Amino acid sequence: MGARSPLATVAAVNAAIASAHSVELTPEAVERLQRIPGFIRGKVKLALEAWAREKGDNLVTPELMGEVRERMGGGLLGRAASGRPGGG
Repeated sequence: MGARSPLATVAAVNAAIASAHSVELTPEAVERLQRIPGFIRGKVKLALEAWAREKGDNLVTPELMGEVRERMGGGLLGRAASGRPGGG
C-alpha cells in the first residue's frame, strides 16, 4: 500500500465533512424557492439549509419552509421562506 500525501488526506477529510453537512432540497422545495425573488433567494436558501442542519435534518421540504416562516415571524426572510407569492 502506498503512502497517502497529506494534501490528499486533507482533501478527503474536507470532502467527508462537506458531505456529512450537506443539505438537499426536495423538488417541491426547489419549486417554491424558485418563486422567491432572486435578490433574496440565496439568503433564504442558506437560512433554510442552516435551519435543517440545526434540526439534524439533511433535507429541506415545503413543511420545513413553513416552519422557518413561522419562526421568523413573517418578516422579509420569513415571508420569502414560504416560497409563496406575497409570502402567504
